[in-house]
Amino acid sequence: MAIAGIAAIAACICVLEVPRMWRSKQWKELGLFGFLLALGTGISVGLGLDAGLPNPMDWLAAIFRPIDILVETTFGLRRVNEG
Repeated sequence: MAIAGIAAIAACICVLEVPRMWRSKQWKELGLFGFLLALGTGISVGLGLDAGLPNPMDWLAAIFRPIDILVETTFGLRRVNEG
C-alpha cells in the first residue's frame, strides 16, 4: 500500500509541475526535475519494500579513509580513542 501512495504522490507532483515547465520550455530544469523525482521515488520505494539500501556515510568513510591514513602517517598522529 505504501508503494501505491508513493506512486500517487509522484504522479501528482508531475501533474502539477511538468506542464508549467513544458510551456516555459525549461528543458534543462525539466530533465533535472525528472531525474531527481525518479531518484527520490526509487529510494522511497526501496525504503517501503525494506530493501537494504546502502548508507551514504559508508561511502564517505570509504572515500576519506585513504586521506586519513595519509595524514596520520605524514604527521605521526594517533587517534584519541586508541589509547
